[in-house]
Amino acid sequence: MSYLEMLTDSITKETKLTKEAPLNSFNSFNSYSDTLADAASEAVTGMNQYITPEGLLAKLVPCDIAELEACTDPLPFLRSFAIACVWTDFRRQGIAPPTWGKPATCDKCGPVYLWAPIKVAGCPWCWNRLHNLRIPRPPADEVVL
Repeated sequence: MSYLEMLTDSITKETKLTKEAPLNSFNSFNSYSDTLADAASEAVTGMNQYITPEGLLAKLVPCDIAELEACTDPLPFLRSFAIACVWTDFRRQGIAPPTWGKPATCDKCGPVYLWAPIKVAGCPWCWNRLHNLRIPRPPADEVVL
């Protein structure tokens, strides 16, 4: 499943924030190069309760895997991708990612938590609004107008 598909596939309100199973099985974890497997293991350090190295690699599409296998240092990409995957799971479950503690205002969603106290035309929570999922709201006295 590609990253774009991961962002747009439908989920249910019962989704729990837990460690994920791999989404596809076009490759088993043991069939990746040692460099890529080691980088995936290191990339999820500190996030092990939310995502596994196997789950991270399973979210990549084959062309991404081929490029990463040829890369001399895939860790920076995999670390960023792991954070994006975990934060997407947080948002899908109505939980603001750790650095999103600032009250902001979205023209479509209203008061939301973002990474800065700003007013925006659209925000990452719009996806939740469109899918009838929970959006965490700041207290009324902290809302950015």
